[in-house]
Amino acid sequence: MKRWASYLFEFCSWVAMLLLLGVAGVLFALLQGQIQSSVIQERPVPGYIVGVLFVFMAIYFAVLIVRAHRQRRLITHVGVRGAIRISPQAVRDFIVRVLEEELGLPDCRVRLKPTSGKEGALAVLVRAPLPLGQNILEVGQHVQETLKARVEERIGIPVEYVEVFTSSISAPGASAVRGAPTKRGSYITHFSEGDFEGDLRD
Repeated sequence: MKRWASYLFEFCSWVAMLLLLGVAGVLFALLQGQIQSSVIQERPVPGYIVGVLFVFMAIYFAVLIVRAHRQRRLITHVGVRGAIRISPQAVRDFIVRVLEEELGLPDCRVRLKPTSGKEGALAVLVRAPLPLGQNILEVGQHVQETLKARVEERIGIPVEYVEVFTSSISAPGASAVRGAPTKRGSYITHFSEGDFEGDLRD
């Protein structure tokens, strides 16, 4: 099921569930005498049965909502022999292992999100402390290239882009990133407004 169809299905399920709960609430209020209706109050047993049925139907739609939400969180590939579903947590664990074992970067945090480009492609967001003594931009580019290649080779999921956020720079003597190039490349660097205001004050 495509993502937009899943959202539409979930929206319709929410509407149906709320309508059923609303009707059941009004029906129970009539049966309890909070709303005057001689027809309903003269036949309380069928009214309670219908109200309970509405509640169970609302619960059924609630289950469908939870199921649709969980299905969207799975990475699904549909082939000629059926569907293959991969948990995003499994992909995150794989990326963390690549960062730790292949690149020598411990204590990294990884997030995944779908992209608006190629269908089925992912964006990988990495927060990692990088070691002092290596060119940070070169190291970041090496991390991007390595993660994109490993995810596409080992898992088969296309990666649209990898974003690296350096939360801290390790102290001198920390282990270098394995395989990172030492030759400096060309980059375009942008600074956010106000990033260095505190450094310019007396």
